[in-house]
Amino acid sequence: MALTGPSQTAIRCARARACHMIVDAKPWIYEDHIAGKFVDIDRQIAEGYDLEEVKKPHITQTRAVMAIRERYGEDALDEAVERGATQ
Repeated sequence: MALTGPSQTAIRCARARACHMIVDAKPWIYEDHIAGKFVDIDRQIAEGYDLEEVKKPHITQTRAVMAIRERYGEDALDEAVERGATQ
């Protein structure tokens, strides 16, 4: 594992969240407007990133799981803040 820069896991998860808003139909499970910038998805698409590949069922299912996990975490954080959590 490299000690500098984002991990490959972080990059793949961000790419999946970005693709969720590009290839999946609305309503989206989770809208992540930062992930695409993090991985520069527009450049990747311009350079030939295969969006048809990410529409395959097993990849779509994995992407959905990632979006659900992100949504759950963000919803739990919102609820904790509403209850007064500060950390």
